[in-house]
Amino acid sequence: MTRSRRCLCGSRKLYSNCCEEYLGTIQGLDSDPKETVLLEWLGRYEPPLSTEFMRKVRTYVFRISWLLESFLERYFDFPVIQKNSRLETKEAPVSWIEHNTLLCLIGALSCLRQGLFMQSGILLRSVLENCFVLVDISQNRDQLDKMLFGKYRTSNVIARVKEFLPNCIVEWYGYFSANFAHFGPLHSVPYLPRKCWPDNWVLVTGIQNIVRGCVAFGIVLERLHFDRLRQPIFWEFDSDNRGLRFKDQGAVWEWIERLGKELVTKYPPNERKEDFTYTGKTYRTK
Repeated sequence: MTRSRRCLCGSRKLYSNCCEEYLGTIQGLDSDPKETVLLEWLGRYEPPLSTEFMRKVRTYVFRISWLLESFLERYFDFPVIQKNSRLETKEAPVSWIEHNTLLCLIGALSCLRQGLFMQSGILLRSVLENCFVLVDISQNRDQLDKMLFGKYRTSNVIARVKEFLPNCIVEWYGYFSANFAHFGPLHSVPYLPRKCWPDNWVLVTGIQNIVRGCVAFGIVLERLHFDRLRQPIFWEFDSDNRGLRFKDQGAVWEWIERLGKELVTKYPPNERKEDFTYTGKTYRTK
């Protein structure tokens, strides 16, 4: 690129006064790039992928958002205002982690909308880990003290909280770990942005994954704030054991099953369309 031309970055400055010192200092790098992978993704592929995703599944995103909102409005203080950077009270780390978990859910949906299926699953795994931490610091005073003094560690957190949570959350964590966070069968499958959501398997699985993350968050929020609820959904007080008992049946579980059946009916996972290339995919449970 000549020094007198406008810089390709879009700053409207001359190349010599803008990116020349960056593009011209690395030997072997094309100093006159027509496209770069990050800007190409943001400018060419992400907008049509997002548009097509919402065209196909906006109704389901709305229903899932409504479900999550029904959890949040019961006991979630939003927005969170950070007054300082120190964790001084029991309430501070809980509210901060709850807020971060919500942002992870939003990020997971945002990634899925952009076609980043694997990356969405990785963020949902963080949602599950945050849920474990929330239960850990609420049930184990020594772990809360470690967090307040900056010494908290997530090692063995599942073992510490397993007795306080339903098996489904632990199983979902194993599912997201084995298939998304850790290298596994799905990592060798290319999800290139050549077409907009041609594979129903990815679309349906991605939506169902978001549901898992929202429900797990709702289960943990209700347990943490059970004393503030008039009509709990997931938990009930067990008078015999003087503790909480998880309910694996009810309106929410029927809601989830109905949504899943409708998704699979509308977007059959085994459907194959012309002009698309499909790669076989498999799950592993742990």
